[in-house]
Amino acid sequence: MKTNSQDMRSLWDKIGLALSGLCLIHCLALPVALSALPWLGIVFEEEWVHMLFAAVAIPVAFIAFIPGFLKHHLKSVLFLGLGGVILLLLGSIGHDVVGEEIAHWVTICGGVLLVSGHIFNFRFNSCCAQELCNKHAG
Repeated sequence: MKTNSQDMRSLWDKIGLALSGLCLIHCLALPVALSALPWLGIVFEEEWVHMLFAAVAIPVAFIAFIPGFLKHHLKSVLFLGLGGVILLLLGSIGHDVVGEEIAHWVTICGGVLLVSGHIFNFRFNSCCAQELCNKHAG
């Protein structure tokens, strides 16, 4: 039987998965949208869009991954989420550091890591909720 805290962890992973997925779709669809509809580039290429995605996705990631790690103790899942956050930050604010083209791919990689991390975190939290944790902990 799920407790309220388990429901909240599950909710944050679902929110994180949705936001990371939206970010990933945004990054992958942007080149197509820019070539098909140039006026979209004016809105979606703005730096505030990237900052908004990062400002929402990063706190959600921490709210989902830290309690998840405390539950299932899998460092790999925590590192997936942390790696995704770092790449997302680098891609969204590091345009001057890595360049525009690389920043785009860094952001995509960050989104993939975040989506993967949220999926694994959700699955292992569900596994732990059913008291099957010994299969993957250790």
